[in-house]
Amino acid sequence: TLEEVLRDAKESNLVVKIELKGPNTALPTLDLVEKLDMVHLCHYSSFNLSQIRTIREARPQRSSLTGEYVYKTGALFSDVPE
Repeated sequence: TLEEVLRDAKESNLVVKIELKGPNTALPTLDLVEKLDMVHLCHYSSFNLSQIRTIREARPQRSSLTGEYVYKTGALFSDVPE
């Protein structure tokens, strides 16, 4: 399960790239990452841009030092956008 992978990654202090695939997976995934205190170790990506938007709207926090988003995201594309 995702939780098992995250727990193992946390023990090793590994950064995890989580691809959000199914509908409405963003918020439950965020909740799990927060429950495991792994926000600093997880990045989120998706081909479905509404999943990325959900994360941005739900967790808009930025670092006061760098201005970077605390919840790291990346959009995936099957073709290069014009």
